[in-house]
Amino acid sequence: MSANVRYLHSKINSAPDIKRGNAFGLDFALNYRDDHFSAAAAVQGIGSRVDYGFKKNEMPAKALLGFAYTFDLAEDHILTTTLEGDYRFMPTGYKAPSGGLGAEYVYKDLLALRGGYRLADKRKS
Repeated sequence: MSANVRYLHSKINSAPDIKRGNAFGLDFALNYRDDHFSAAAAVQGIGSRVDYGFKKNEMPAKALLGFAYTFDLAEDHILTTTLEGDYRFMPTGYKAPSGGLGAEYVYKDLLALRGGYRLADKRKS
């Protein structure tokens, strides 16, 4: 289990009517792992809005879920497969699901070949 607290302090430009923005954010995660299987779930970016004096802006927030399984193919040959997905639920106008899958082949802990595919909305992710 993990929890993170973040503080954001930002000044987007030097115009006199724009003030410095401040915000807080929280992340929570759970992880599980055994010899061949692992899983993780997280919620990231829960927190306050950033206020620059003219509009309060939502910080990006999303929920994530991922799985991995490792196959011992033979001595010195390991294959790990992954599957993950997430849902961005803030800012409101950018709500969108996305996900991906991947694989990694490792030979003798010396050579690795990795590949994957990610599927997401190009305008919102």
